[in-house]
Amino acid sequence: IAATCGDLDEAVHARKFRDDLFLALSARRLHLPSLAERASDIPLLAHLFLSRFSREMGKALVGFTEEAMETICEYEWPGNVRELLNGIERAVLAATSGPIDEVHLPMFSGGRLDGRDMISRGQVSLEVRDRSLRCVEGQLVERVLAE
Repeated sequence: IAATCGDLDEAVHARKFRDDLFLALSARRLHLPSLAERASDIPLLAHLFLSRFSREMGKALVGFTEEAMETICEYEWPGNVRELLNGIERAVLAATSGPIDEVHLPMFSGGRLDGRDMISRGQVSLEVRDRSLRCVEGQLVERVLAE
């Protein structure tokens, strides 16, 4: 069994992959869409991995907060299922009890494990002097940094 995320037909044609090896490997082909293409699988796999790692590590973790699941589902998954598996394992290592929260998932949101970078979700009101996107974006960034 062999797996690749590259296009072997194209690699053989470009002489970057041996054609004899390609012929031996391509007797039976199975195309598996990327995890990003199978978005409905993400929550199921996340819960499966959470259950497995919680049991292995002896932790009483019960699911994901709504924000954490949003973060997981909105991520692009360049590393596919293996990246999800590793991310959930790190989240279980970081959590102590209760549900997995966004603070436990910095690898998917660009945050930190200690939560110092998090701001509360909800409405943000700004005094808009100039309605241009650049101005509003600048004010929002200033607000987030202040919080």
